[in-house]
Order: sequence, then C-alpha cells, then structure tokens
Amino acid sequence: MKNYYITRDEDQNIISTFARPQREGQEKLKETDKEIKAFLKKRSEPTEAMLNEQKIQAKMRQMAIEALQADNELPSDFVG
Repeated sequence: MKNYYITRDEDQNIISTFARPQREGQEKLKETDKEIKAFLKKRSEPTEAMLNEQKIQAKMRQMAIEALQADNELPSDFVG
C-alpha cells in the first residue's frame, strides 16, 4: 500500500504530496485515506486555466495549419 507524505496549509488542507518525507516528522497518510483520495481527485480534474490553455493551443494549431495552407506549404486537404 502506497504512503503519501503531505504538506498542509494554514487551514489544514492538503496542498502537496511526496513519495518520500521532505522533513523529519512529516505527516504520512495511506493511499486509502479519504483526504488523500479527495486531494488526488481534485488535482487530476482540469482547472479553468488548463481548459483555456487547451483552447488556445487548439486555436493556434488551426491558425498555423490555415497559414501554411495559404502559403502552399501544406496540402489544402491536410487534416491534422
């Protein structure tokens, strides 16, 4: 069973996890602990910033494809 060494903020919320202790006496929780499960689930959910970055990347890619097609550097039927 995996253990997580954790750091908490001033409100006692988990803010980071480590595979190995970062300091002597660091709090350790098992992977089955409800707090660890909640923290890992929240961390894996995309944030608004991540979603916006994905939109930007997709738009930039599409604009680049269109520009390359306009310059005849990509075939007009290119699907990327």
